[in-house]
Amino acid sequence: MTPGTPTLAAYLPTNIRRLLRSGPDPNIFALYAQFGRYMAIASSRKTEPSNLQGLWNKEITPNWGSEYTININQQINSWPAEPLNLPETLDPLWTLLQELAERGATTAKDIYNIGRGWVAHHNTGIWRDSAPIDSAFHGFWPVAPAWLVQHLWEHYAYNPDPGSLFVRNIAYPLRKGLTEFFLDFLVEDPFDGYLVTNPSQSPEKGIADYNGENVALTYGALLTESHAKFTH
Repeated sequence: MTPGTPTLAAYLPTNIRRLLRSGPDPNIFALYAQFGRYMAIASSRKTEPSNLQGLWNKEITPNWGSEYTININQQINSWPAEPLNLPETLDPLWTLLQELAERGATTAKDIYNIGRGWVAHHNTGIWRDSAPIDSAFHGFWPVAPAWLVQHLWEHYAYNPDPGSLFVRNIAYPLRKGLTEFFLDFLVEDPFDGYLVTNPSQSPEKGIADYNGENVALTYGALLTESHAKFTH
């Protein structure tokens, strides 16, 4: 990974190099990318995927429990894997999704009275919790796994073999189960008849109601709709 001809700055230690204020240094971006590859290799191997605060977090009680926040953070951790040719670092994510789907099938029944498919919400952990936690302001977001399973499609796009064991045993069953849940989860909008998500929200953002008050839940929020109905 060499974006252009290396400059003299490329031969300096990074602690000096980062203080430079003059001249181009395009190779610093390559260094950042390679450091990111190293972090992915070191923190997402065999058992658990990289978590919210990192494998080497020094805190006994790190922020947010250093769990897996799946309303964007886990996705961000996983985005570079395929473009940077590290698909094997996603293997722990596939395991997490399979185990989460098993717990999520019970959550679908218990919370939504939906007897097929599976669901999870904005946060999970080593025990694969799938029910809403914390406050409704960010916790009641059942489309988080719909965003996370887009990595299954991304992996297939980089390795397009419809007969592979990955497709048959991992990607297809997970996406099928999630699709079945949303087919039963959507309800008819009383104003225009469209099928919408309900409850629905833009997590951690809040929504203004008809009186201008900030509320946590609505129906048919755009972010929730876009993930529930995304078809690639």
